[in-house]
Amino acid sequence: VVSTQKYIQFREEREANYINQGYEKGPAFRTDSWKKHGMKNRHLVTRANAHGFHHKLCTKLGIFHEPQIDCVCRLCDDSFSDRYHYKNCSRGLSLAELSNMIVNKPNQLQ
Repeated sequence: VVSTQKYIQFREEREANYINQGYEKGPAFRTDSWKKHGMKNRHLVTRANAHGFHHKLCTKLGIFHEPQIDCVCRLCDDSFSDRYHYKNCSRGLSLAELSNMIVNKPNQLQ
């Protein structure tokens, strides 16, 4: 019984931390279509949910970090502190377009 209570407490703390960090605002929680059989973009959705490709968009190159007030987008030169800036970036790239740019045209991010 004690171990069950500890586990329940652990799960509650973990869920609260998850919500505090804003993960529920990510694409994986906005739709279920990526969960279907044979979806080729599943990895994009889960990665976007985990980090929003912040480390690829931020001018602070070479370091993986949580979004901060002084972060600047390499695509639009706007300040941003949101993990999911790519959704509101003035460049207007879809998740697939952003992923394609990161993989196939990384020089466009510089």
